[in-house]
Amino acid sequence: SNFTVEVSSAGRTGTKDFTLNVRSLPIWISTTALASAVVGNPYHEVLVASGGDGNFTWSMDSGVLPEGLALSADGIVSGTPTTLGSFSFTLRVTSGGQEASKFLTITIVSGDLGLALDTLQFALIAAGTFEMGSWDGWSAERPVHTVTLTQPFYMQKTEVTQAQWEEVMGHNLSWFSACGETCPVESVSWNDVQDFITALNAAQQEWTYRLPTEAEWEYAARAGTTGAYAGSLDQMAWYGANSGNRTHPVGLKAPNAWSLHDMHGNVAEWVQDWFDGGYYSVSPASDPPGPVTGTYRVVRGGSCWYSAFALRSAYRRYTRPYYRDSGRGFRLVRTPSQ
Repeated sequence: SNFTVEVSSAGRTGTKDFTLNVRSLPIWISTTALASAVVGNPYHEVLVASGGDGNFTWSMDSGVLPEGLALSADGIVSGTPTTLGSFSFTLRVTSGGQEASKFLTITIVSGDLGLALDTLQFALIAAGTFEMGSWDGWSAERPVHTVTLTQPFYMQKTEVTQAQWEEVMGHNLSWFSACGETCPVESVSWNDVQDFITALNAAQQEWTYRLPTEAEWEYAARAGTTGAYAGSLDQMAWYGANSGNRTHPVGLKAPNAWSLHDMHGNVAEWVQDWFDGGYYSVSPASDPPGPVTGTYRVVRGGSCWYSAFALRSAYRRYTRPYYRDSGRGFRLVRTPSQ
């Protein structure tokens, strides 16, 4: 803008014309991260920007918000999310003829899953019969044979998390400890898991906790299905193709039909059984307990490192019970104490 300044002194007056150029401050987005949301719960997050002329208009630059959430022009992300998972997108803000953008991610989690060990954490698995094994895998998955589980049991909906482990053991062995309290505990051996279960059972009397048998694990993983997986692998599993070679909070991927998350991928899971490559040929038809003895313990489900082949419901892996690995964890079964 142009203006004239007049100055007077000792009866004399002078004027001078000036030009003032006013420019907006550079604009930037101050928000560096969005808080996690809980599926089914109201969400409200205010975005923050600085610079420009102070009048900000927000819009989506690329990507989409999770279903149920919306972005207002004044920079509020709100709504009620309906879909689990992590969603990435780019937001744009304009002000005073300037603009800025930022890539952000929001994670939609499933409430209190992975915290404490209350009833919410477990799904009741009814007794039933299924075909165990696969003709399409390696020799230890054969023969396919009919197995009946005569008793119902409660299977943990998620893998045991770092928070649940620390609550019982008072420490955290996980390689991916920075992943957070609702990420699966890993780098625990089968022997470590037995120590955890012993401590957990000693702390209460209502339930008896244990690892699932191999038959219980496959029955629960299949959830009534007969194919290689219990559904769409990309929707249900963190594995080599989508995990970034790291674990993720439990419950982000879709559950199977029996409300069990991460039965495929995230971390591979210890089960109770000793491994015997020929056991399926002699397995009892009802409630198979696994071999009486052995050198290796069975691991099921595949991890964030594995290929799709190793995430099949029937896939069997084994390792020594003292071995720790950052892709290996577990989930619990519990039954009422007698």
